[in-house]
Amino acid sequence: MPSPLLPALLRTWPAYTIGLTGGFLVSALAPFSPQLQLQFGWCAKPPLYGCGGGRRNFAYASLALFVGAIVGCLVCRFVAEVGRVFALRMICCFVVPGSLIAAFAFDTAATSGLWMLIAGRFIAGIGVGWVCICCPLYVSEAVATEHRGKFLMVSFLSQAAGSLAASLLGLAARHSPGSPGFADTPFDRWWWRAVLLTPVPLCLLSLLSLARLRETPYILCKRGDPAAARAFLAEVHGGGADPAALREEFEAASGQAERSLSETLERPEARLAIGGKRGEYRHALFVGASLGLLQNLSGARALLTSSASIFEAAGLQPYDANVAAAMLALLLVLSILASLLIIDDWGRRKSLLVSFSGQALSALVGAAGYWAGKGDVPAIVGIFLFMLAYGLGVAGIPCAYLAEIYPRDFAPFGMGIGAACNWLGIAVMTFVTLTFSNAVVLTTLLVISAIACVFVTVFVRETKDNSIYGSPFFSEAVQMGRS
Repeated sequence: MPSPLLPALLRTWPAYTIGLTGGFLVSALAPFSPQLQLQFGWCAKPPLYGCGGGRRNFAYASLALFVGAIVGCLVCRFVAEVGRVFALRMICCFVVPGSLIAAFAFDTAATSGLWMLIAGRFIAGIGVGWVCICCPLYVSEAVATEHRGKFLMVSFLSQAAGSLAASLLGLAARHSPGSPGFADTPFDRWWWRAVLLTPVPLCLLSLLSLARLRETPYILCKRGDPAAARAFLAEVHGGGADPAALREEFEAASGQAERSLSETLERPEARLAIGGKRGEYRHALFVGASLGLLQNLSGARALLTSSASIFEAAGLQPYDANVAAAMLALLLVLSILASLLIIDDWGRRKSLLVSFSGQALSALVGAAGYWAGKGDVPAIVGIFLFMLAYGLGVAGIPCAYLAEIYPRDFAPFGMGIGAACNWLGIAVMTFVTLTFSNAVVLTTLLVISAIACVFVTVFVRETKDNSIYGSPFFSEAVQMGRS
């Protein structure tokens, strides 16, 4: 009998709390662009917001989080190999100080305030980058194969819920600059700071919940505690699990743990240089990195960051644009919930094809409106349809896929490269969405989503029925840790 869902949820919910923090930070600044431009004096002429320099400075503050996330992804593997739970704790060591620095940025001197915002967002971004690696890595190793897809998608559902919470908190500033009845009140000047501080108590709650969380079987084997690893596997698979299957999975975890402790020639970089049988490591890394790049180069995460600006460009008033942005985040949460019903039946490959195809068609709706000279309404409709399609597969599957296709001792390195490419895609598309016209944005999303469909068709292999210690990209000896 498979492990019941409730015990699995109790094992993994601290990772979801961390994911909530990461998603919150991605969208926390989005509702406050006009307020920050006005308050920090980034525009020299009335109305003191909306100028090119103001938009660029806001873009820099937003992009700093993503640059930090890229750096975090590249160094995360060193911490994740020490321990999956340890790495989850370390996320808070970056998110808390980064949030504090950004929230208390000076607004009396434009340059110093901007640099404090950038520095704080960059430091917090290192932790956010780790969220995309450590949370799915822990969850993938802590649940049974038949439920892994659902629980990995819940990990990304928590991030979407964080983005929704940030958007809803932004709505409390009802009279932002440019809206009817605007008044530069103390509440307006301090509310965005309170929103940026929200991750601090979330991290404190996460640290409390992580205090009693056990490490995964792979890490327990690395630490020389095979009895605890066997007990964890028995709990994951339930009392009626096949003893032979449990023994095989334990041997796989133990074998990969032993290999991770071996000589320098077995380090990830060395394995890439050697290539393995038929270049398996290089091939799997290419697929994972490319899929990570395409996930957010196709634009949806950038839309969450800059959706308010896009809706304003489509003719909505600033507050109405923030309302529309919150509705967009809510739609993402609902669509990811819907994906939980299909992910383990459809599998990763089919879900990705449907989701990327839906993105392409949705972007076509919005882009065609601009091509025909009737752009604003089709653009808004297209963006909402795009987010719906994104939530059905692309929102969570690429990072979940990265957690499934590598041997355990190679996974932090492979996931780090893939997640860095992922955040690079977010950074590029955030800059595009904040600085180019909606017509250019939607046309770009159309082209990249179409390219992604072709990539999935040619390169992505199904993983839904594989053990976490197995991969369709590797031979059986490498899969089960005996090479």
